[in-house]
Amino acid sequence: MHEELIMVEEDLQHICISSRKDLKEHALIRLILSTLASYEEIENFTKRDLGVANSIYYVVLRSGGKSRKSPVDERTFYVLKEVSKSSKKKVFDFTKEEIDRIIEKYSPPNRKYDYERVIQSVKLILKDCLLYEEGYLERFMEGKNIEWISDFLKDAHPMFSGMWDLEDEEVALDYFEMISKRIGSRDAAKISEVSNVSEDFVRRFIK
Repeated sequence: MHEELIMVEEDLQHICISSRKDLKEHALIRLILSTLASYEEIENFTKRDLGVANSIYYVVLRSGGKSRKSPVDERTFYVLKEVSKSSKKKVFDFTKEEIDRIIEKYSPPNRKYDYERVIQSVKLILKDCLLYEEGYLERFMEGKNIEWISDFLKDAHPMFSGMWDLEDEEVALDYFEMISKRIGSRDAAKISEVSNVSEDFVRRFIK
């Protein structure tokens, strides 16, 4: 189970990183990964649903006449803010089928994901945080106490600690080494093609 969980974390990191070549699709994936947003919440999301309070970046998500506040990491907030600039109202106009295709497109080799598999995988990671009791994930999804949720996610969610991005050199090295092992090659061009990261950047870490 532990090895499978590590692989799941690596898969989600790959989906996040490889989607960066398309800002709107990257924003969609970051929103799903950080908040577990439902299809309806994604469809209803507007630029007005971005906020900051007490140094916590958050989004407001709406579905079925209800709303919830969900913290997002700083990078996700600014990616969403950037992609929202060109939106008159709703930010995302993807159908359910298009969302599945986008996620599949950025899935790692031989490990295909869709929306539902991503949601279940993030839940698996959060539930594995042994410091938390039963019911914590449900409280997160209710979005009623943003300070508590923010603390929870900073401890339990890899995206909030920067582990699914490449700003930290150690994280970047580990990521490219992981891709190298999965494809059975240390060729920077091949790693670049799989990860959608520039070959020059890859060569900084893979010799």
